[in-house]
Amino acid sequence: LRMALDDYVTAHEDRFQFCITPDCPQVLSKEDRVAVCSCCQVSICTVCGVEEHERLSCQQYRASRLPPNEMRNTIIEKF
Repeated sequence: LRMALDDYVTAHEDRFQFCITPDCPQVLSKEDRVAVCSCCQVSICTVCGVEEHERLSCQQYRASRLPPNEMRNTIIEKF
């Protein structure tokens, strides 16, 4: 049964995703921008698939996670 669910979620990844918490079996709907796992209570950004990042766009969040020199280069490239 678990394999069938895994296959279904993978085939419909535009609508569903697995929880990002290791060993959490929950499947989440991508209906809203933020999904809260009913098993482990983590809030997930369904756009980029990471822990929810309030007040930051996905692009800003990714840039904030870069090492300092890469972040500087990313910012400079935009201007």
